[in-house]
Amino acid sequence: MLVAFPVDENDGLGSRISDHFGRATGFLLFDTESENVKYVDAPTHAFGSFPQFLGDLGVNALVCNNIGDKARELIGNLGITVFSQFSGKVSDALEHLMPKFEEIDKQIREEEERKKAQALALQRSIERHLTYTIIALDGSFLVIVKLDEENFVLVDLDGEGCNMSYASFSGEVDSDDSKDKYLALRFRYTRFLGKQEVSVESNEGVVKVGTYLFEIREEEKCEVPDKVMNALSGLDKDVESTGVKDRLKAINDWLYELVHSREHE
Repeated sequence: MLVAFPVDENDGLGSRISDHFGRATGFLLFDTESENVKYVDAPTHAFGSFPQFLGDLGVNALVCNNIGDKARELIGNLGITVFSQFSGKVSDALEHLMPKFEEIDKQIREEEERKKAQALALQRSIERHLTYTIIALDGSFLVIVKLDEENFVLVDLDGEGCNMSYASFSGEVDSDDSKDKYLALRFRYTRFLGKQEVSVESNEGVVKVGTYLFEIREEEKCEVPDKVMNALSGLDKDVESTGVKDRLKAINDWLYELVHSREHE
């Protein structure tokens, strides 16, 4: 961590802490990890200039003598811990406060690790996110996974098995059925859950879903875990239930592994 001491002279760790934070001519910076010492001139004095200066330097703690309430508030808002009423040499203050610095440094590291873990979890969540539509049919489900604008995966599953098809989007057809049109508008961008009266037809390698046409390139059998079928059935019965988030996660995780497993074979 980086500790700042307001001083009026540069005598290394032998420098004396300035009587007042706002009147210091410079700052002595001490890195608790490397024990490096650096002196920097203070900026031109103006309202808020000293706190902002320390924030830009990446200072974690300030050790000073007297400091105004407003300056203390501004510094605190930057996440800098303030230790006031310290006079004398910088080295004496360091010796007295080193246990405190070690505690703060531990907290900083833990917070950094927590943020890294959150960022990694978010990144993994984004990477694993799929755009798909679930259509509940009579006793079965059709899941359409969008890989990009041209490539899709159609997963047809029921209680007895699962069939996965790699398909190319080959266009749309006109339809007088408003429900088909509604599905076509929605499913390209969002997940659509629930039982829909949507026509699904298959003929010589072409599958028509609503107004969408898909040309099947390749088909293969797949396995569907019981928890996924239970999740699908649960969504079909009660889309508004409190367990929707957990069911969607189970479905999404399974689809991700199913669709992307080939990339690692």
